[in-house]
Amino acid sequence: MKKQQGFTLIELMIVVAIIAILAAIALPVYRDYTSKAKIANAVASLAGEKIKVGENFGAGKSGTPLCDGALTGVCTATTTAVTLKGDNQTTGTADTTVTIVATLPTDSTGQITWVCTVTKSPTARYKDRNCDNLG
Repeated sequence: MKKQQGFTLIELMIVVAIIAILAAIALPVYRDYTSKAKIANAVASLAGEKIKVGENFGAGKSGTPLCDGALTGVCTATTTAVTLKGDNQTTGTADTTVTIVATLPTDSTGQITWVCTVTKSPTARYKDRNCDNLG
């Protein structure tokens, strides 16, 4: 009698089950990773706008002129606060939105306090969280 070679059906089913378990573990971790990357991208897209607001504040501007030089639709300002809103896409509908609010000091020698919040995220875990506490 010849010895049969190859895999039995049960061996193949075990391999498929192992791959399914690994995929079930890896996909949520990957989704979290991509969400954090999209948030980091949105925060980085606002870095230049923060610098422009800081320069304008240092030059003695207040209110709407604080947004001079910033992208249209990204920056809104009042006499006491500046709001920067950015996302992770340049066209289409963004699935991640970050809002950074600046509290302005009473004089131009004070420090601007920036508070970053994730207002829209593909992963509910990161929605309404501070951008610095995403761990």
